[in-house]
Amino acid sequence: MARSAGLSEVSGSASVDGVFSKEAAVIPQRPTVDNSIFRLRRAGWTAGDVAFCSPGGEWVYFVSAHKNRDWISAGGMTQEEAWDEAAQRAEAVDWP
Repeated sequence: MARSAGLSEVSGSASVDGVFSKEAAVIPQRPTVDNSIFRLRRAGWTAGDVAFCSPGGEWVYFVSAHKNRDWISAGGMTQEEAWDEAAQRAEAVDWP
């Protein structure tokens, strides 16, 4: 089975062409937090993050960044997800 770049197989179920399989699920792999911070800083963004713990014990991560007068924010269930989302949003703002 061919795999796309940036994807991996894990136990679970997945839908391929509408057919569900219990053998493997394909989930995207996020870049590391350091990689996402590098991407933002290289593009001239200043960013920071904060984590909140819900009463149920689940952590939620929030990243905000700015460049000149542009602000972006992103959140996620993991720190990698929040930083990657912020980097993607910053890239979309910088897109000509």
